[in-house]
Amino acid sequence: GDKAHKIKVSADFCDDCGSKLLSVTFNKTKSPLPAGEEEKTACLACDELFNSLTTSGTSKGFFRRNPGKGKGKGKGKKGGRKGRSAEDEAEERGRKLAAQGKKR
Repeated sequence: GDKAHKIKVSADFCDDCGSKLLSVTFNKTKSPLPAGEEEKTACLACDELFNSLTTSGTSKGFFRRNPGKGKGKGKGKKGGRKGRSAEDEAEERGRKLAAQGKKR
């Protein structure tokens, strides 16, 4: 809706999840805050009120609860083959060369 008048990202971080806090100024006539308050600074993920007022355009949900999980692990090895293939040997040589390049 059109309840929020002005939204700024605060320099402060949430104590619970580490996200940056949002500073929101609501429309005077349509403020969802108690006692007709117009301004609130809180975490979008952890604050019940802010969370209830927001919607996401993605179907997966707005927040990832464990970031970093499931990233950068590659495709994995196909099981069932015994011994090392020429491709495995070449990959290991490449990794060793890359590691030497980083040390220099």
